[in-house]
Amino acid sequence: MNKVAEHLAQALRSLSKADKTDVIRYLLEDPDVKEAVVKLFIDKLGKPHEGRNSGGSISLGVTSNKEMGMRVRESYISRLQHSGVQIDQVDRIWAKAYSNLWVAIPFATERRPNRWFLGVPESEVFERIRNGGLAIVLLCQSDVGDTLDFVLPPSKVEEMASQLSKSRGQLKFNLKKVGNRYHLVIPDHGTVDVSDYRGNVSIFTKLNSRG
Repeated sequence: MNKVAEHLAQALRSLSKADKTDVIRYLLEDPDVKEAVVKLFIDKLGKPHEGRNSGGSISLGVTSNKEMGMRVRESYISRLQHSGVQIDQVDRIWAKAYSNLWVAIPFATERRPNRWFLGVPESEVFERIRNGGLAIVLLCQSDVGDTLDFVLPPSKVEEMASQLSKSRGQLKFNLKKVGNRYHLVIPDHGTVDVSDYRGNVSIFTKLNSRG
């Protein structure tokens, strides 16, 4: 980790302040990189303990993006269930609706104004598209704490999956807000307006009515 940081620092020295800021923001938009940075701080400053009684260490109160995502995801699924929409969580980002439809629920915070970057494991996306279809709920937390949900039905997921950018085994969803509209940026294909999918859980309601 120290050698990686040293090489990165050397590369950044030749950049302007604005370019350095953009590079660092880009790196921290990757949840794996952010998690590694958080771990490095914890390792260097002392692992969190309750209070000051365990060897004088002070709790850092650090919540990783993964932990926050779990909390927001569980709260979202609970709200759906209370409104009569049955979705059962299977593991961290995966859930199932009635009729055994797989649902991926990635999460991101607004690290840049009006922008969210989310990822879903590429191999599992295409496997589940082939085996009956996949819906994806993009959970996006705004900088004021509001949670936005964009429910992409199986037909939309299948249409755009092969067009999305890929990084470290994940399909990347680059969502931006322009005015009052929300767009997914699709490399080499422009943008797709997904505003009408916000809060639209009708796909799950239809599935429930069939069951």
